[in-house]
Amino acid sequence: MDLETRRREGPLSPADVMTTLIDGIRSEKIGPILPQLWGEAVVQPDILAIVSGVFVQLRATIQEAVAEWAAAHPERIDGDPASWARRVTPVILSSAPGYILQQAILPDFDGEAYLAALHEVLPGA
Repeated sequence: MDLETRRREGPLSPADVMTTLIDGIRSEKIGPILPQLWGEAVVQPDILAIVSGVFVQLRATIQEAVAEWAAAHPERIDGDPASWARRVTPVILSSAPGYILQQAILPDFDGEAYLAALHEVLPGA
């Protein structure tokens, strides 16, 4: 199920946001080519423009989703929901490239364990 569909059911925790997004990447089977694309973006301005545009959109989507969750769970955060979401989104976002890179590089990478661990390190429902 995609993130927008899941969000219609109610606010998703940061862990649920990221497991949903990573599951989407896994189902589309694009993960293995992303590290190569990111490497090219470092040296090719035209590719960088595309990749950074995707990351900006992804960051905004994550920030909006975690702000919704924070507003529903103010006792679980420090500060107001919008400010908290703005502060933590870059860290939360980094869990997706972390998954993708480890999956591509480490032969013994356990993707299911990684997704389960997200629920240990990111705020959950």
